[in-house]
Amino acid sequence: MKKNIKDKISRIVKKGGVVFMGVGNPLRSDDYAGLYVISKLKGDIFIDAGQMPENYTGRIAKIKPRKVLIVDAVDFKAAPGEIGIFDASQAGEFNFSTHGMSLGLFSSQLKQYGVESVLLVGIQPQSLEIKENTLSAVVKKTADELIEILKGGV
Repeated sequence: MKKNIKDKISRIVKKGGVVFMGVGNPLRSDDYAGLYVISKLKGDIFIDAGQMPENYTGRIAKIKPRKVLIVDAVDFKAAPGEIGIFDASQAGEFNFSTHGMSLGLFSSQLKQYGVESVLLVGIQPQSLEIKENTLSAVVKKTADELIEILKGGV
């Protein structure tokens, strides 16, 4: 993972007031990345949203975070395992369609509850073939690095 990405995530986490949401499909290899990351972290601020992040709007509203950071596999045309950080308003540029409502609409919904920003931490997948709860080696390495950053900042 690039140092500037590590630093940016660390700064976001250390400021506090963040809810972390893993999104993905555990049946599609690297699309499991967001769920894998969240499964390794403990606490109310870590939400395994599966493929339906909108089902957790009420839970997020009760926590009252300033930011929501969504971790998901995102094809943003980078090398497999690379991480990108995007504002939810950019999400239309990426394929987020395997998960319920659009990220832009979900973000708008959260902002009605006082969330200031919704960020997408996208991990570039290598494979989306049918393999239950299985990450490619390069995506697992990145996911494990992300877990350590999140553990260190919360």
